[in-house]
Amino acid sequence: MAFLNKEDFLALAEAEQEQALTDLAGVLGKELTVNEDDELVDIYLANLPEQDDSKAWVTPKESVRFKDDDGNTRTLLKGQKALVGAKVAEQMRDEGLVS
Repeated sequence: MAFLNKEDFLALAEAEQEQALTDLAGVLGKELTVNEDDELVDIYLANLPEQDDSKAWVTPKESVRFKDDDGNTRTLLKGQKALVGAKVAEQMRDEGLVS
């Protein structure tokens, strides 16, 4: 999944911006951090993962429930591409659970 930059996000209609936020939360597997006065674009940009995060993209071959590197329990549905901790991604690949 490619993340949007500020200009691309602002070019979306409000409903599409809200969907982009929902998609981001789903990919990250956590609730988004929101400040009271934030605009949608500010929320989106503030919650993008850092490029140097030790995260990896996975796509489960079957639905799977696991503990991510941060200790939170997550569930991924078959075929649902998601960003998970690199250690967990490596372990799931070794076990043949994800591609």
